[in-house]
Amino acid sequence: MNPLQVFRDEIAKEIRAAIKTDTEFPIDEPPEGLGDFCVKCFQFAKQFRRSPVEISMDLETRFSNNPLFEKVEAKGGYLNFYVNRREMARIVLGTVLEEREKYGNGSKKGRIIVEHTSANPTGPLHVGRGRNPIIGDTLARVLRALGYEVQTEYYVDDMGRQLAILAWAYKNLGIDGEEKKGKKEDHVLVELYRKGNELFENEEKIRREIEAIIRQIEQGNREIIAYQRKIAEKCMKGIVATLERCNIHIDNFVYESEFLLDGSVYEVVERLKQSRHAGCEDGAYYIDLAPFGFHGKDSKFFFTRGDGTSLYTTRDIAYHLNKFSRCDVAINVLGEDHKLQAKMVAISLQELGVERKPEILFYSFVSLPEGKMSTRAGRVVYLDDLVEEAVAKAKEEILKRGRESKVDVDKVSVAVGIGAIRFNIVKIQPEKQIVFRWEEALNFEGNSAPFVQYAHARAASILRNGNVDIRKITYNAEHLRTPEEDALIKVLAKFPDVVDTAGEERKVYLIPQYLHKLAETFNTFYRYVPVLNAGEERETRIALVYATKCTLANGLQMLGIEALEEM
Repeated sequence: MNPLQVFRDEIAKEIRAAIKTDTEFPIDEPPEGLGDFCVKCFQFAKQFRRSPVEISMDLETRFSNNPLFEKVEAKGGYLNFYVNRREMARIVLGTVLEEREKYGNGSKKGRIIVEHTSANPTGPLHVGRGRNPIIGDTLARVLRALGYEVQTEYYVDDMGRQLAILAWAYKNLGIDGEEKKGKKEDHVLVELYRKGNELFENEEKIRREIEAIIRQIEQGNREIIAYQRKIAEKCMKGIVATLERCNIHIDNFVYESEFLLDGSVYEVVERLKQSRHAGCEDGAYYIDLAPFGFHGKDSKFFFTRGDGTSLYTTRDIAYHLNKFSRCDVAINVLGEDHKLQAKMVAISLQELGVERKPEILFYSFVSLPEGKMSTRAGRVVYLDDLVEEAVAKAKEEILKRGRESKVDVDKVSVAVGIGAIRFNIVKIQPEKQIVFRWEEALNFEGNSAPFVQYAHARAASILRNGNVDIRKITYNAEHLRTPEEDALIKVLAKFPDVVDTAGEERKVYLIPQYLHKLAETFNTFYRYVPVLNAGEERETRIALVYATKCTLANGLQMLGIEALEEM
């Protein structure tokens, strides 16, 4: 249940009864100091041919004896609602204690595929694109919490030039035993890819040999495709290990070559040729994008080469048709450098007569204070390295605080380090650039995962020290009398709304923003309000601590971050 919805439903019911309508109308959150809910009466003025001020004053009387509200005030055509704090506390505590780990969850229906990461299988994931899997995994977690049936997918490019270079290098250059020693497979393969790429760019004979392999792949040579997939799978083992360490699990891996081998890409080609915007140039077919507002070199989308073979984007269109057959909503998490390709896919689907199109969640890349990264040139910081450093720095911070005798330092360091990376990356709106800084990510006092995890551990400590049996927690809302308690209840009440908006509007950054606010509000409560040595308020304050702990844990779970019992 959503506690705030109880109040919104009551407001809607009374106003509909008063103005005799079934029409939906917005119930907003007013500016600070003007109540908890607000209804703009301007929207009713035309229907009743009365001023919004008169309407609001009439509606005010409908709520004069309503126990859910302490005060309802008509002001300048607005109707402002001040909720009864004791009623709010009763509803919030009752809901959280009943739902516990399900608080904030929903019962939405539908199948959603979230495609994320999908990096080329030629080496480890690097920090620059580390935002992709973290955003994708977090969105999938939030949507699952809302009740959707969610599958995450990784689209593996096993047909492109980069993998052809790696496969050629693997076959012709081999890997020295010393190079493999103590390294993950993806780290070994990226060095091999660099050697192969250097030869490809500088040796004409080798370039022609690799280009011939690419043509054979695109012509459907099953033997070469099988070999390339084998190499891709070797690299994918390392990539998957990195993702799993970051608490990211992929449900399904879809290989690009599947759409060549099953013939679906050829169906796409033949259907696109029938488009009224289709053209042919030197045997290569294209869609004229000028009618769609494209100009210059981007005004033609070629979906075949001159020899009739397909291209990456053509196969991506076939993949989207496949996705649409398996879900109600398809969401793609893509780097900002894929905007043109995404538009071409959307236009091509439209040309095929497909009414659906994927939702695209674009993100800007992560950089370090030292600058941007390049895989090809070897100027790169891998996500594996970032994780190792995060765990090491977290351990250093924990030891500095003298906690080694009280907690499993290694376990806590991993949870804090991974949490710091995930939280720091996902808390920023995707379209904004990020410069990853350790002093922000691992700040135990700032807007960070450790700050939220520490608040959860503090709540757990209170319950442990009070020897609380959570199965027998009771409460009396009349015992919550302080401003700090009211503030905490108000923040707790907002959690289901935040989760719903984060999922439905694809704004996952709202979850870490909310958790920071909740942790901050709880810390103020902890500082000024006694719990275990309180009098008659003790049980109810314990219930409030437990409700906070549940909500923090639920939010952290949606972020893929461990809610620690001790730190």
